[in-house]
Amino acid sequence: MLKIINKKIKDNSCLNLISQIITSFNKKSGKGLPLGNVTSQLFANIYLNELDKYLKENLWIKSYLRYNDDFVLIYKNEEYLEDAVEKIKEFLDKNLKLHLPRNKIILRKYSWGIDFLGYVIYPNYILPRKRNRKRLLRVIEKKIIDYKNQKISYDSFMGTVNSYLGLLKHANSYELSQKIEYLIYFNLYHAGEN
Repeated sequence: MLKIINKKIKDNSCLNLISQIITSFNKKSGKGLPLGNVTSQLFANIYLNELDKYLKENLWIKSYLRYNDDFVLIYKNEEYLEDAVEKIKEFLDKNLKLHLPRNKIILRKYSWGIDFLGYVIYPNYILPRKRNRKRLLRVIEKKIIDYKNQKISYDSFMGTVNSYLGLLKHANSYELSQKIEYLIYFNLYHAGEN
């Protein structure tokens, strides 16, 4: 990481601060910064930019998505992708000292949808991942009970609801949004009328 950063940043004070951040954690068997660390996302993007360049410049992958350490390659030829996976594993191991777990590699047709960052992306629409939809409804139902039992405030309850509705805006999830609104109306407002 420091070698990569040293290529771009020439300010010694800045380099010293970055070095202190990176080396301030106990390293256990080659592990680096903890994932929850505020700087982890920034450093992951800097570090994995090397992979981005390799995919574009060496493997000529044009359709490529990456968010931190999650990435998707889209290509019309399955054999090419299988070969690319082996080259990526070799590149990561040799150049970045990273391991690509075999159980995380999934080859599938684009028309089946791409499972990425909590959504399943299809050619013409996006859905929240099925298990996320189920969890979302369970959380909302629990929050309704907590609010009715005065364990949480209205602001806290609505903060959770609005957060989930905000996530659903990135997908074609009108029916799920309506189901949430119905749950709230039926359990809080309609029930209060009886």
